[in-house]
Amino acid sequence: MSYSKEFDFEPNQARIGIMYAIETISLEQHENIIDAWVKEKDAVMIYWHHFLKVWDYLLACDEEIINGEMIKLANLIRAGMIVNVRMGLVVDVKGTQLYPVEFEFKDKLCPAYFVVAKRGLIDHLHMTPYFFRSEDKRHEFYNFIHEHS
Repeated sequence: MSYSKEFDFEPNQARIGIMYAIETISLEQHENIIDAWVKEKDAVMIYWHHFLKVWDYLLACDEEIINGEMIKLANLIRAGMIVNVRMGLVVDVKGTQLYPVEFEFKDKLCPAYFVVAKRGLIDHLHMTPYFFRSEDKRHEFYNFIHEHS
């Protein structure tokens, strides 16, 4: 496993100091991936997959999978694995407005979101986004999470 340390601690002692190679790719590379999912695949939901370390997407026809994801996230909130949920500020990716629901997973950072959000806010490092193409879909997703967690 390749990582760089920003602090003089062992990796388990300074988790913020670990940046895996895929998470440190440039803004342009992140935006190209997200833009492809939006424009070529017509994705309705795009999110950072922590285990695979990639931007993943779901389509309108994936409604059953999206519902399963919402239930999974609500269960993670009840279990204490997600400690904060909020609607984030609009993120512009190559001219496309994306509407995030941000999840703070316990003991997980999301450098990819920090880069894509382009605001330099350290709290974006702690949040994992689920991007939607419309405000209505974002509100629907957010409301479901809150009603079921």
